[in-house]
Amino acid sequence: MKRIKKLFSIKFYIELLSKNWFNLPETIFINFYFLPFKQAIKLPIWIYGNVRFIKLNGKIKIEATKVSTKMIVINRTNESACNSNGNTEIILNSGTLLFKGKAQIGCGCRILIYNNGEIVFGENFKMNNQNSLSSCNKLQFENMVVLGHQNQIYDTDFHFCATQEGYVHNSSKPVLLGAYTFIGNRVTITKGVILPAYTIVSANSLVNKTLPIESGTIIGGIPAKPLAKDFYRIRNTKIEASLYEYFKKHPEEKLFKLDDPFEMWTNY
Repeated sequence: MKRIKKLFSIKFYIELLSKNWFNLPETIFINFYFLPFKQAIKLPIWIYGNVRFIKLNGKIKIEATKVSTKMIVINRTNESACNSNGNTEIILNSGTLLFKGKAQIGCGCRILIYNNGEIVFGENFKMNNQNSLSSCNKLQFENMVVLGHQNQIYDTDFHFCATQEGYVHNSSKPVLLGAYTFIGNRVTITKGVILPAYTIVSANSLVNKTLPIESGTIIGGIPAKPLAKDFYRIRNTKIEASLYEYFKKHPEEKLFKLDDPFEMWTNY
């Protein structure tokens, strides 16, 4: 009955028309253009809106234990804090875009791969709106990595510089973000950076070198430096919802003790 009433609701259609619609023709094309038939027939990549594939010279691959329908979602409108306007652009001049499992790529993002670079997304990768990734070497995101809004992550300087004697340094180095890493908003990560698992990078930070830190460290600033140790981003949506409810009812409280801290990474 509720579903029937919803179909006759003006509010339902206004909200529906305000979002990027599922793009079936582009979804079919991208799956069968890049993937082997046994994977493509399952339509694992779902395209919303008008994703712009500016170049199709590179490769898109899925290397997962299980390939399923709608495991990779690109450009779907979400209810996030950042504007969802604009369509995602993917430029595959050469190289490979590799998915190791489920992934979500937000609206208004830009993915550039050239000079046989490689971008690897681990299991349950999530990238929100207006992010920019560029690779001519290798960007690797381990499992459960989350990017906030308006970040830029590059493995290259995009140009070369020479000394007066004519010596030229390599302008690119691989970037690795460890499992469960969480990147805040408007963060820049440059070539050669390696972040250990469970790192949290605070908003408006510049990470331009690998820091001597351990898992569970919060870093931030320009340039970034360690801010706190032994902090882990909660990934369990049920726990997160209960915490919002608890602090809403108890605004005077500043701390809440989890019964089982290990549950905060489950039910992602």
